[in-house]
Amino acid sequence: MIVNDIQILKSIILINVYHRKQISGEEHISVTYASEQEAALLEIIPDSPLFFTSGVVKDEEGVIIMYYKQLIRGDKFKLVSRIESE
Repeated sequence: MIVNDIQILKSIILINVYHRKQISGEEHISVTYASEQEAALLEIIPDSPLFFTSGVVKDEEGVIIMYYKQLIRGDKFKLVSRIESE
């Protein structure tokens, strides 16, 4: 999965380059529609629906160490939710 690979790469960079560990975060997911420029880059028809995600990642001290926004094609997206108890 491309999205999962990106998340793994972000974690590797945070630890090995910035010496920070991702402890918590928040992500928002909504639906938007592709502009002409976005459609060209994503190789889709303009006004096609896209997932829009944005969020923050925090380190051990609660400091925001990453803010992101991304557009994702629905046919390339897989949502996985994990629930764990303490």
